[in-house]
Amino acid sequence: QTVGITSILGGLIILAVEARTKPATVSQLEHVGLREAVLIGLAQCASLVPGMSRSGSTIIGGLLVGLDRKVATEYSFFLALPTLIVATC
Repeated sequence: QTVGITSILGGLIILAVEARTKPATVSQLEHVGLREAVLIGLAQCASLVPGMSRSGSTIIGGLLVGLDRKVATEYSFFLALPTLIVATC
C-alpha cells in the first residue's frame, strides 16, 4: 500500500512541478551553489520513503530550487555516481 500511494503521490508532484511556469535561474551545472545543493539534498530525503525514487526526488528538488531540466538531470546523475560505485564494490 505504501509503495502504491507514494508512487501516485510522486507522480502528482512531478505533474505539479512541471505545470509551474517559474523560469529556471541556473542553466549550467557549474553554477549550482551551496544553497541549491543543500535544498536538493533535503528533497532527496523524500526517497527514504518506500516507493519514492531517489533520482526523481533529486530532479524535482532541482527544478524547485531553480535548475533547468537538463542541469537537474545531470546533477542527479553525478550525485548517483558515488552510490553506484560503492554498491559495485
